[in-house]
Amino acid sequence: QVTLPVLAERGTGTIAASIVLRLPDGDRSWPGEVGPDLGRLRLRSLDRDFGHGPAGIEAPLVARLGTPLNVDVPLGRAHLAGSGRIRVAGAANDGTLARARRRLAWRARSTFAGARGALRDRAVNMAVRLPHPMRLALVRAYRAVRSRRG
Repeated sequence: QVTLPVLAERGTGTIAASIVLRLPDGDRSWPGEVGPDLGRLRLRSLDRDFGHGPAGIEAPLVARLGTPLNVDVPLGRAHLAGSGRIRVAGAANDGTLARARRRLAWRARSTFAGARGALRDRAVNMAVRLPHPMRLALVRAYRAVRSRRG
């Protein structure tokens, strides 16, 4: 199964598809179906065994969607193993993983910044309640740390 980079509208049903491996001596295809999955289309193979063929060949892998779409969606490069399995060597949408990493990093930074701001607010509220000499010592220590960092 693979999620395709194609948006699915609400009410989209299951349509026929085929998985096509474009070999130099001709295309090999296997039956599949495409259905909606969280706003995208998900391709599912109907055949578990991709048959025995020339092992060690790497070729483009395509999802050929049936009517009403009638379009070929590139899935990347695939390696045909002699055991009847296909291993995807290079996904066509490698950017998906990079986008997920960037989104996760942004979320971590924003969460950390929010926690740092809350901690700073609590420290300031506590420092305001300190006696004047202690508050002055705390301000001097803070300024010394800031001047070394900058």
